[in-house]
Amino acid sequence: MLGGVCMAQDGVARVVAQVESNNITLASYRSLTEAQSLEARVGNSLSNPEVEFVHAWGSPSEAGKTGELVVTQEFDFPSAYALRGKLAKAKSEQYDSQYDVLRQQILLEAQQLCFDVIALRQQIDVQQAVLSHAERTLLVEQERVSQGDGSELDCEQARMQMMTEQNALRLLRIDLDEALSRLKTLNGGQDADFADTQFVMPQGGLPDLQSVLDNWRTASPQLKSVLLEQKSAEAELRVSRTESLPKFTVGYKHEFSAGERFHGVVAGMSIPMFGNRNNVKRSKAQVQYARSAAEASLSDMTTEITALYRKTEVLAEAAETAERTARSLESFTARLDKSLQAGGIGMVEYFVQMNSMLSVCSEAIDFRLQYMKAYAQLMSVNL
Repeated sequence: MLGGVCMAQDGVARVVAQVESNNITLASYRSLTEAQSLEARVGNSLSNPEVEFVHAWGSPSEAGKTGELVVTQEFDFPSAYALRGKLAKAKSEQYDSQYDVLRQQILLEAQQLCFDVIALRQQIDVQQAVLSHAERTLLVEQERVSQGDGSELDCEQARMQMMTEQNALRLLRIDLDEALSRLKTLNGGQDADFADTQFVMPQGGLPDLQSVLDNWRTASPQLKSVLLEQKSAEAELRVSRTESLPKFTVGYKHEFSAGERFHGVVAGMSIPMFGNRNNVKRSKAQVQYARSAAEASLSDMTTEITALYRKTEVLAEAAETAERTARSLESFTARLDKSLQAGGIGMVEYFVQMNSMLSVCSEAIDFRLQYMKAYAQLMSVNL
């Protein structure tokens, strides 16, 4: 009755790959990330050139007419363009890392839903076996009553127990339908091709804690996102400092009046005395916050992953123990049936023993489920 595990099976990985391709949320966020990256590059080009034309006439008319044409181009200090380009690149990387965070969350949910489905299918198998015993028990009690050896009370108890097991089976099937429905939603509304009934044993067992922590520090999308936010803040500080540098204007000027024409160049410079007064202070404060947030995130991640690792260790041991116990009781069912039919035990004792066995089997499945979920979360950085 107890569902097992297998060592080589890619059903869950196949579903996760389907979800990554079909998930609507990920598809929309990919478009958003592309738009944000393009937006980050806006503003790092030359401003539009300005063209000004003036035509004036005198009074009285003998004063004649005059006019001028001015074409100018404003540009920043040259280093500002390079620094803004680096800022745009940092922001684009930050947006990509935010997409990776969402991707990891969705794929982990899909993976754990697959584990829920496997566990529910195993629980349904266990419950169907228990229901089958309850149905046979009812037949035995009905036969005893017809032969005058049983009581109506025992027969009614058997009928009520059978109804209880039927309802428990219905509830498990409802839970299975809900898990498959959620998996379908994650898969973009398409049915996931997933018929697995056994858990996949992690190859090689649980890695050592230091390896897991090192892996998270180098590959965690959450930590990458925070570190890239710090990188963006530092790049923005450098850009804000360049805004204290002057802007330049160059151009061409042509003047004309009655019988006279003048050609020349235009050159100018704006001195940012007031417009950038608090920008550098704001950027420095943002950098300080980003650095503190990065340090806090690294510390929190280390604590959380260490706690999750310890939990996974305990669950692995508990799952193995519960499975050994459950398997050792499988032959116990047949002995119980024989004892009941021979009159060696009564109905109450039979159901007490059966419920105890059901509890052990369900507990073993639940421990395996919790272990697989914890292990998947621990390894989710590799999704």
